[in-house]
Amino acid sequence: MNLVQLQSQIKSKSLSNLYLFTGEDLGLINTYIDRIHASYGGKLIRSEKLLDVWRGLTQRSIFGTQGNNVYVVRDDGDVKKQEKLWGDLVSRISNGILILVYTDLSKNTKMYKTLSDYAVEFNHMTIPQLVNYIMKQFGDTSIITREHAEYLANVCDRDLCRIDNEIAKIKLLELEDGCDIYNI
Repeated sequence: MNLVQLQSQIKSKSLSNLYLFTGEDLGLINTYIDRIHASYGGKLIRSEKLLDVWRGLTQRSIFGTQGNNVYVVRDDGDVKKQEKLWGDLVSRISNGILILVYTDLSKNTKMYKTLSDYAVEFNHMTIPQLVNYIMKQFGDTSIITREHAEYLANVCDRDLCRIDNEIAKIKLLELEDGCDIYNI
């Protein structure tokens, strides 16, 4: 699955019950986790172990307290070792959505190949994409030029989380009277 397919699933609210997110840009991964959560509803539950959320994913409740949640499990080494689990993982999930996040999962692994239909790779955005993103965050204001936006993207190593933090700082500085962000 690619990012465009994921976007169309979110837009049409035809979400899968399993996703495997890989890649180096955690900021972008978290953005799409939030979008899935907003589209699906329920609670957003994060855990380091699949075992901690397994009951909520697989058991039906008479009182309906388990369903409609988005469960995010990040870098669980135990799941990587459970080859028998991967093949029927989708059929075992009866409540909610499970998002497995692995920042270091290679496409050559058995796990990736088995779950490739549910895998989405999140690499850093390109400099032109980030420049457009930064400019969009500031809207029609003349707070930042395209050259400064490109500089910001490069200084932050194309990491969306770092860029968002710097944008928030710049916006706060602009609120202060007489503050020039270029002469700090």
